[in-house]
Amino acid sequence: MKVCLINPCSEIPDGRPGIPLAFMYLVRYLEKAGHEVSTYDYLKDDWDKCKPKIIKELVHETPDVVGVQCMTYNRTAAVKLAKLVKELLPDCKVVFGGVHATIMPEQLLRNFEEIDFVVVGEGEITFPELIANFDNPENVKGIAFMKGKEFVKTEPRPLIENLDTLPIPKWEIFKEEYKRLNRVMIYSSRGCIFHCTFCSTAHFWKNKWRARSPKHVVDEIEAAQKIFPGCVIDFCDDCFSRDNNRVKEICAEIKRRNLKFIWYCETRIDMLTEELVKIMYDAGCRRASIGIESGSQKMMDSLHKGYNVEKVLKNIKMCHRLGIKTSTLLMTGIPGETREDIEKTKKFLTEMKKDNPYFNNQLEEVAVLWLFPGTPLYEKAKIDKFITDDYWLTEKKAPFYTYEWSYDVLRSRASEIVLHHHKLYGWPAFIWYVFKGAVNHPIKFVKFVIGRNYWKVMFRKK
Repeated sequence: MKVCLINPCSEIPDGRPGIPLAFMYLVRYLEKAGHEVSTYDYLKDDWDKCKPKIIKELVHETPDVVGVQCMTYNRTAAVKLAKLVKELLPDCKVVFGGVHATIMPEQLLRNFEEIDFVVVGEGEITFPELIANFDNPENVKGIAFMKGKEFVKTEPRPLIENLDTLPIPKWEIFKEEYKRLNRVMIYSSRGCIFHCTFCSTAHFWKNKWRARSPKHVVDEIEAAQKIFPGCVIDFCDDCFSRDNNRVKEICAEIKRRNLKFIWYCETRIDMLTEELVKIMYDAGCRRASIGIESGSQKMMDSLHKGYNVEKVLKNIKMCHRLGIKTSTLLMTGIPGETREDIEKTKKFLTEMKKDNPYFNNQLEEVAVLWLFPGTPLYEKAKIDKFITDDYWLTEKKAPFYTYEWSYDVLRSRASEIVLHHHKLYGWPAFIWYVFKGAVNHPIKFVKFVIGRNYWKVMFRKK
């Protein structure tokens, strides 16, 4: 069959959407099953702008199946896309997948008849199997659909236990974007065993963590370097260093093959040891992104981070001393957060710099906490009557958690933390940082500064 995979427009309220790596795996499986596949990523566009493009592509391609990635932040465009497909191609099957579709399949299917099926969870095996069984879907594991007025959810599809069976992603479908970024994203593992209250990862991956073998990971790195010479490798795992021995083996394999490249990772700071960080640096790691969320122990505990502030600070300083830059991910709007907690976060950043001649931390933005279905925080918000499941049937953006404080207050607090961090580098460095932003992206810079209320924060009276 002719299959068209579309990542529809994002209504993302804050931050930047990424390249859909899931598509690159899925294309391999679909092509192996004999299907003709085309892919389109409109995540960074707005619906009115890209609608004519989508119509043109659908009319040109006339696909038999359209696969739609439905995340919470693009669910509205996903539904609009499904309706558009059915208007243009009534016989075309529309299949939804992605985190939001996995968490809320019944709501989507009962309210939007244009959606024929939902793939629940990992789609690499399920989607091709579904296509082969459109006339007899009851026997396909890991899907949901409507049978008349009856909602049907089949037996869950087991997670792929041996991730080495995954093929090399088809990066070529987003080749120009990767070239522009000079960075290739790689998953060396899937899932997370932790229970952060704001994150839907645990729900999607069933609180399990699975890893690829070091050899398979480095094979993929070599393949990426051949297509994108000199590119940075960015490990997008939820918890790259979950198994320290495996990370050491990956590093050893990189060294054994004499590969020279820079790589980044995202991990938990409390899982890094001095021995491991030295090995990672020697193998090319230069940055670790870490979800700290807050410098307040009370807020960390509230989010079930499992962190100890003192150990976090110690390990961050260790990374800096050993040559690895940290990128701390922080947020405001945590339930129970007070002005005192904001001051503790600022103090946390100050302590990070104190007695640290190697201080090297990145903090471009502080997020305002979102609400996503499938999270403990979302269930709490429903109990508090801040939100109901019907919210997701509207065209409103994924909401910030403004139950206790307004968005303006939270955004102002976030800006305050960012400014405090930048000033830790000294006023000359801060002025240079601002100047570069203003010169390189003047329009974006002005919108960003005004939208984030930086001027109010910078000149407010204490």
